[in-house]
Amino acid sequence: MSTPRLPSIPLIAGLTTLIHVDWHFARPAHHRLSLGWPWHWTVCAAGFAVAGWFVVRRWSRVPWRAAALNVAVAILAAQLIEPIVTTAYYEHTLSYAVEADRWAAFGQCLTTGLLAMAIVMVSTRRRRG
Repeated sequence: MSTPRLPSIPLIAGLTTLIHVDWHFARPAHHRLSLGWPWHWTVCAAGFAVAGWFVVRRWSRVPWRAAALNVAVAILAAQLIEPIVTTAYYEHTLSYAVEADRWAAFGQCLTTGLLAMAIVMVSTRRRRG
């Protein structure tokens, strides 16, 4: 059985959406579509854990490479492409304006998410042999 091709569009779309939605969970509630939830990172931990399980199941021979590639593309889409598209749509200008609060939420999301992903990948891989 051959290794599936890298990257996975559904996995990248899911992680990109997760990272973006995390910003809406974390962003102060006075913004539209925001919750100001201090525990926003728990959603990232759960989502990245599921992604880790999926990666080990799909790419059992090269799970770490697959995880790195898919997560890197999702980060690029969520933290670079999405803010540019949002600014272009709402402000009719092509610029990259990401505030410090968004970077802080992103750091918390990524820290807990990657840790959860690694734990699931290691424990799932051990059980599989």
